Amino acid sequence: MNTPLIIILLVFVGLVGLYLYKHSRHVGLAADSERLHATLKTIYREAGKPALSQNRLLKELKARFHVNEKVALVLISKLRREGFIKGTPDAYELASSEA
Repeated sequence: MNTPLIIILLVFVGLVGLYLYKHSRHVGLAADSERLHATLKTIYREAGKPALSQNRLLKELKARFHVNEKVALVLISKLRREGFIKGTPDAYELASSEA
């Protein structure tokens, strides 16, 4: 085989591996409700406020989970679906059973 072909194949295999790693990490993050819920409680406790805006919650999730804005929005929608937070994007509150 030619050396350039081997290099191209190695780069391709490396990129596919990187994609699969990042994809499984984000899918696993969304599936880990306990960790997500514990982090949410910590965010609200440190903020010292009963309600946070969507921008503030996005910023905190991005910083704590090292994800981009799109993934952070997916996490917020997961939290809403599972009933951990309620409200509107102007003011998300922890669900009453979690206060």
